[in-house]
Order: sequence, then structure tokens, then C-alpha cells
Amino acid sequence: MPHAVSYLEDDGIVFCEYTLPYGPHDFPVAIADNLVVAAEHGSHLFLADCRPLGTQGSLIDAYGMGELLDKMVADRHAREALVIVPDTRTGEIFDFLVTVTTNRGLIMRVFAGIDEAKVWLREQGRELEKVLNE
Repeated sequence: MPHAVSYLEDDGIVFCEYTLPYGPHDFPVAIADNLVVAAEHGSHLFLADCRPLGTQGSLIDAYGMGELLDKMVADRHAREALVIVPDTRTGEIFDFLVTVTTNRGLIMRVFAGIDEAKVWLREQGRELEKVLNE
């Protein structure tokens, strides 16, 4: 399987590391695996290390991924941080994915490093706790 999903207990984050080779047909399995771990731990926070994917993919792939996430992620409290290799092509594709998911009510952000992504997710987690406990 070209991904590994784990749970970061200290942060309450579901962490997915992608590896190559990876194709569009692999994403539904990765999403499902992430959702299983999230359900086991009651987490709404997802961290995806997409750096190994490099610049593979296209804007059309990003649009398809947005549709797939919309169909598979029913809980609109979910927050996902994507860590990517910062370059023009990669940034364009992942920025478009953020736009596509935002238009569907899914909250996702792109980061260049794991640490800054975790900071954002922890902040999102605190905000979600307030909302979910009201």
C-alpha cells in the first residue's frame, strides 16, 4: 500500500504518509483508511505528508480529489493539513484542491512543513472543541 496511516496521540491527529508509486486509484483507499483511524480515536484532524508525491498530478486530478473527499467525508468538522514540496507547479495544484474543497464546505490548508501544519491543526482542534461542546 503506498501510504501509511497512524495516530499522533499527543496531538489528536490522524497522520498519513504517502509513498511512491501512487496513482489516483489509490486515494479512495487512503481516505477510507484515514477515516477508520479517525473514527477509532474520535479525531477530526488530519495531517497528510504529500511531499513524496512531488509534482505528479494535475488540476483535473485535484478537482477529482475534491469530489472524492466531498463524497467520502461526511463530517464537515474535519480539518486537513497537507504538507507539500513548495514549488510553483505543486503549489498551484494543491491551492486549487484547497479551493475545490472549501467550495464544498471542507476545511483544508497547505503547508511547507510538518511542524507548522501541526500548529494549525492544534488550533483548529481547540476551536472545534468549543463548537462541539456548545
